[in-house]
Amino acid sequence: MKKIIFLISIISLTYGQTNRPVCGTPSIPQDQIEEIGSAVEQWSNYRDGERNEMKMVFVAWHIVHATSGAGNYGDDVAYDAIAWLNETFAPHNFAFELDTITRTENDDWFQNWYDDVFQGAAALSIDPFHNMNVYTADLYSDGVAGFSFLANSFPAGDYRHSVNMDYRDLAYGNDVLTHEAGHHLGLPHTFSGSCGIDGDGVGDTPRHLDSQLWSCNENLDSCPNDEGNDPVHNYMTYTSSTCQYEFTVGQEDYMHFCVENYHYGYLENNFGSPNLYVDALSFEDDTDEDGILNPGEQMRLYVDVGNAYDYNADSITL
Repeated sequence: MKKIIFLISIISLTYGQTNRPVCGTPSIPQDQIEEIGSAVEQWSNYRDGERNEMKMVFVAWHIVHATSGAGNYGDDVAYDAIAWLNETFAPHNFAFELDTITRTENDDWFQNWYDDVFQGAAALSIDPFHNMNVYTADLYSDGVAGFSFLANSFPAGDYRHSVNMDYRDLAYGNDVLTHEAGHHLGLPHTFSGSCGIDGDGVGDTPRHLDSQLWSCNENLDSCPNDEGNDPVHNYMTYTSSTCQYEFTVGQEDYMHFCVENYHYGYLENNFGSPNLYVDALSFEDDTDEDGILNPGEQMRLYVDVGNAYDYNADSITL
């Protein structure tokens, strides 16, 4: 596995003309990429244009660290990373709930997670049918900031489904986790090595070249004979976190398609009441209209309940 991913990383470094860590997610065959558009179109027609329903993803977070303490950090770092993940995915009807945090002291895994991911995941993964398992370790030494496996890479619930991050790329506002979660939910990179090759198979992401990455120039058009400028603000290309802020409608549809077809265990998830909050209180029909509930009096109490995950809360009992 390392030879394949490492080749991808070196190519990306050369094209980007930078020595910054990149994504090590393995690519999929071009014929599979070209099938994405038709698959989503058929699925969308079957749904008759219905809005994508909220998908709720539990997260099992695994901190793999060295005996020296390198790579070990507080729970707050993981919670902040998930908070930002929710910020970026909420407009597309995805919500993530950090369910479990584990810590594993293992020097070999910490230093070689890029090679040992399947061995480590086999030992550490928690219910991958319902959980997105996130692992953090030292990936920079391999030139990688993170890597995942596309949704159709393995059967639903396979322990090899994983999101893998360098422990130094987890700050609130850092979009590396958003990028890798996008891969986990099925999205390929938007770019390719030729304007004649579709990078991701999604109809509303313009074609663009991997030799013209790391730019935030909205006028950049590396494939001028194709419609649209380079999608420099897209989470699935290479640019800075300050420049990235969007998935397209087509990408959103494909992620929901992938959950329903490849990560369908997530459809059984329901966060429920832990994320409900009282938004407002109001009183009516006070017997003596003094606004105070006195002994022996009755009044109507109205409670507005909000939901931090922005989906409808039904059948709430107070």
